[in-house]
Order: sequence, then structure tokens, then C-alpha cells
Amino acid sequence: QDNSGTIAQASDRIGTIVDNFKDFARLDEAEFQQADIHDGLNSTVNLLQHEIGDVQVVRDYGEIPLIRCYPNQLNQVFMSLLSRCLSTIEGKGEIHLQTRAEDGLLHVVIRDSGSGIPADELDALFDLGFQTADARIRFDTSLPSAYNIVKSHDGNLTVSSSLGKGTRFTVTLPLS
Repeated sequence: QDNSGTIAQASDRIGTIVDNFKDFARLDEAEFQQADIHDGLNSTVNLLQHEIGDVQVVRDYGEIPLIRCYPNQLNQVFMSLLSRCLSTIEGKGEIHLQTRAEDGLLHVVIRDSGSGIPADELDALFDLGFQTADARIRFDTSLPSAYNIVKSHDGNLTVSSSLGKGTRFTVTLPLS
């Protein structure tokens, strides 16, 4: 009986993960469509739940309309930004998700309480390049890809950061 209960719980969890992945990837939907940005943010957070750990996610969602976009691509942007935020937080911390519509634009702000990004790295953050960590060399394309996706939506992606105080990414997209 214990094994049956454990199997049932695991099956439910797998079903939830698959549903979140389908929401995130939107593989069963047309590419360019009207979408709810909050759904994309929520499914991305759900997929990252195993990495979030002790980090508190604070949602401050404003009233925003559906926008015409490639939702699977914007979800990739949110994944890249949230992953970057999580990588700078050690132990407990916070990530704030804020949305608002203003002057014909949709603003999505993703802000963390992490270690921040040095000022000399901010200018090249969205450029393709190599990174060294320990004895390894990495070629990370996630933030440059995120920047290009936002630009392809006629939007803008900006970043500001203070060492020891965290980082703030702002995605700005046209409402129409």
C-alpha cells in the first residue's frame, strides 16, 4: 500500500511537470498569438521550482491585457532571466516579478536580492562570449538569445545592478 501511494504521488507530480512544460513550450498552439504574460511567468516559475529552494518568489502582477506575441519565445526569455537571478542568490533570497501596462507598453520587471553584477560586466551582458569558471570554458547564449527575442518583438530588455543589492531586468513590449 505504501508503494502504491508513493507511485500515485510520483505520477501526479510527473503529470504536473508535463502540464507545466506544455504551458511553457506551447508546442500545441499556433506560434504568433494572443497570450497572457502572467501564464508564461507562472509556468516558468513552476518549472524552476526545484532550483528555487529557499528563494521566495513575490508576484506583483498588474492588470495587463493579452498581447500578440510568440509566447514560447517569451517564456524562454523569462527562463533565462529567472535562471540568471537564481544563480546569484545563495541560500535565502527573493525574486520579485512585476507587470504593468503604461503608455501603450507592457513592462515586466524581474528583480532579485542576489549578489549583483559588476558594473564592468553589464555592458557586455547581452553579447555572445566565452566565460571561464574553474578550469572550464563555457559559451552561454541564454542572455544574448533573450535580448534578441525581445528585440524581435519590437521590445527592449534592460538591466541594472548593484553589487550586494541585486539585479533588475526590465522587459518592455508594445501592447499592440
